[in-house]
Amino acid sequence: MHDRLNFILGEVRSGLRFRWFGLGLAAVLCLAGWLVVAILPNIYEAEARFSLNTTSLLERTLEEQIVATDPESRLTYIIQSLFGRAQLEEVARSTGLDAGISRSSVEYERMIDQLGEDIVFDPLTPAATPNTSDFYYELSYRHSDRDKAIAVVSAVFNTFKEDALGESRRDEDEALASLDREIATAESNVRRDEDALATFRRENADSQPGNEGDFEARLQTVELALDEGRRDLSSLQSRRDQDRLELERLSRVIPNSAAEIVPGSTQALLQQAKIELNEKSLRMQDTNREIVLLKARITMLEGQLREEREALGYQGADPGLLALEASPVYQAAQIALADTERNIAQLQAEITDLEADRTDLRSLRDQSLANETTLSALVRAVDDSRQQLDTFLERRRALARTMAVETSSPVRFNELDPPFASQTPVKPARLALLAAVFVVALIAGGGLCYGLAQLRPIFSSASSLQRFAELPVLGVVTNAWPAHEQFRYRRSVLAFSGACSLLILALIGVTGIELFASGGVHAPFVGN
Repeated sequence: MHDRLNFILGEVRSGLRFRWFGLGLAAVLCLAGWLVVAILPNIYEAEARFSLNTTSLLERTLEEQIVATDPESRLTYIIQSLFGRAQLEEVARSTGLDAGISRSSVEYERMIDQLGEDIVFDPLTPAATPNTSDFYYELSYRHSDRDKAIAVVSAVFNTFKEDALGESRRDEDEALASLDREIATAESNVRRDEDALATFRRENADSQPGNEGDFEARLQTVELALDEGRRDLSSLQSRRDQDRLELERLSRVIPNSAAEIVPGSTQALLQQAKIELNEKSLRMQDTNREIVLLKARITMLEGQLREEREALGYQGADPGLLALEASPVYQAAQIALADTERNIAQLQAEITDLEADRTDLRSLRDQSLANETTLSALVRAVDDSRQQLDTFLERRRALARTMAVETSSPVRFNELDPPFASQTPVKPARLALLAAVFVVALIAGGGLCYGLAQLRPIFSSASSLQRFAELPVLGVVTNAWPAHEQFRYRRSVLAFSGACSLLILALIGVTGIELFASGGVHAPFVGN
């Protein structure tokens, strides 16, 4: 601790070598800072205080039927309207704040924005009275011109007073008209979205979900039907093979059934006519014209076949051939084979159609999925439009109810303090700024001394020399100052003390001027 104290004292002694430089810098900074503080403009604050009382018998009566706002909320709309651009421009025009400023310039826009920020409308603590609804407000504005500050507060104060007393319903009517426009727009949006949804459904009916389900369900249904058809086709093909084997077996069992029939011969035509007769006999009556014609054709072919056989040397009909063709078992087997082949052909056609449907569905997969996504978006758009319309309608009903409540219970206005501004400016705090400039200047001067001492260091004690050289100091030679040197040193100390005293006296002087130059405590140092 002792070494640290000696180090600090050594640094102070080293820095005091440059005390005049530090004092000069401090003096320059004080003069410059005090001059800046002196030319700072005064800021005056104008303010007004008032109270509002809002009681509503109708609101208490309708509290179960409406969502009523509290009294302060009913005034929020009026308070916010004071800070609208049109209202701020009117205040600037009536108070002369826009004098010499073009309405189309950036400076004008900045002035309007700054005006809205500088006007302060604060609620104060309401009276703690259970039977009343008193609310206290304070309106304030600061400006370098005291008269303009009062004019701005008066303009805003009078506008608020007129609106609060219910002398103008333009804002409420505008809000109601705006809601009506929003409702009309929302209704138009609902119709537009519903028409778009209906048009999309008409144009994409084939790719939209129907009674059979959505796209994936339809594709799965086709796949299942196709698998079932293929299984049925395989079963019919097996049955056809069995029918063919049965015919071959009957041909071997029935006598002369192995006789070869030449295609296109009378015997082949006769056999084909009998097969056709057997098939149609199952569906038609014997008196049907086609049945009668087939029987006549068979009789003619049998006679022709008999004549051909007799011409070849056969006497009478071939009993084996007649037995084979006339066998009901053989004929039933032929009919069963024909039915099976017909069913196979029909089922193959159905399978072909199913495969075509499956191919179409797969080729339209991306389009169908995109259509489903679009449909969902259109449905959501319709729902959102309807919800927005319902919201606007509810807002309009709430606004109508609120206006009815406000009409039944007008606000009672009580002016506590009219617009007023003190002759004493609220800003800047010159005494604090003067003292702050003095302190900062001293710190800057001391910093300059310390910096110069670090640039040109000395050893102020044997211990500092020993720490630097890292060698033992064997002794110290004391310097004996001559009398004239001691006198010059004391004169230098007195001169520096006097200079410091003058700087302090200068601080006291500017403080006194700030306090008493205009005849009162905290009077403005510079004029308006």
